[in-house]
Amino acid sequence: MKDKKAMISLYTSNWIFRAVFLAIMTVLVLFVVNYMTSAEVHAEHLRAESFAARVLYSPHGIGFTDQEGRFYPKTIDLEKFKSTNAVNPESPLLNELVNFGERKFIAAKLELKNLDTNKIICPFDIPAGTPCPTELDGIYFNHNKFGEWSLFSFDRSQFTKIDKQVYVLIRQGNNWQRGRLNIQVVTPLG
Repeated sequence: MKDKKAMISLYTSNWIFRAVFLAIMTVLVLFVVNYMTSAEVHAEHLRAESFAARVLYSPHGIGFTDQEGRFYPKTIDLEKFKSTNAVNPESPLLNELVNFGERKFIAAKLELKNLDTNKIICPFDIPAGTPCPTELDGIYFNHNKFGEWSLFSFDRSQFTKIDKQVYVLIRQGNNWQRGRLNIQVVTPLG
């Protein structure tokens, strides 16, 4: 049997060990809590990527759907793409596809280039031989804000801009051609 001095020494060393362990765990928990609460979440990049994916992979977008209802991803139906006009370059198809309600968080421009002819496809019918106006060479989602926000998109502290190029097939009637879809998405931070 141990004497009282040995038992007091054992209890003291156990309490010192427990106090040090408790202090280390408290500091660790405070560090983790501080890290989790101070981390900023920016959903703008995710929102822009989600918009691009919805345009490319949604059967209700500008993609080609055959008579049986099968959707072909990364194929552009030129009739759906040309659903705008020169007066209003805002695409009604894109507005139906992505609905943010009254507050639109993003603005986008989709530009389609035919790689076989090396020409940008105008989203509305123009007379043959007439080039497409450069300010209307794509279809837009939230056209007014795109013009405003793209001027300031160089300021990375205020806006996120994503430029994405996707190689696609273009269907015009029964003809298939190679193409490239340029997707520019601008969204404000915050």
